Amino acid sequence: FISRITYTIDVEKIESLITDKTCAIVPVHVYGNVCNVDKIEEIYGNNNPLRIEIGCGKGDFICGKSVREPDYNYLAIEKISDVCVLAVENYARSRGLGDLAKNGGWERPDGQIYSLDSEPIEFTMEEKGNVRFMVGDAKLLLTSIPDNAVDAIYVNFCDPWSKKGHTKRRLTYIEFLKMYSRIL
Repeated sequence: FISRITYTIDVEKIESLITDKTCAIVPVHVYGNVCNVDKIEEIYGNNNPLRIEIGCGKGDFICGKSVREPDYNYLAIEKISDVCVLAVENYARSRGLGDLAKNGGWERPDGQIYSLDSEPIEFTMEEKGNVRFMVGDAKLLLTSIPDNAVDAIYVNFCDPWSKKGHTKRRLTYIEFLKMYSRIL
């Protein structure tokens, strides 16, 4: 489902691959190409307003927010894939979907263990909840979000990029603020 031309998700192909066993879709930006996210919203199963957290870290904020405000859809963006995996695990635990198994894999509350060698665990749309996670550079992702498509943006405890030469990397840099304004 990856385009060999752009090296990004081919939205038309991915729709046909979504099943009851699909737990998450993680669009990754490669070589500066941006994934088309217009249709990915459909995996929430509703038309609730979308809120984005940029730099979700281990997911504590987004997990709590999704429980307190279930009438919103949330997109948690994290640049570092290993950290995003921790956020996904935290979210799954918070929804009662299980925990890491002792010898690897994922163990559901009923004892069923999922590993790369086993059949995928089926999750209902209700079990999946209202949060989706994406690994990638926020700057690239934000350029692909349509105008006025987002209800709120959260930026909590982001990397300050304290060196003067890194100013443009800050999530509070003027170019980011312009993108936020456009999508809000």
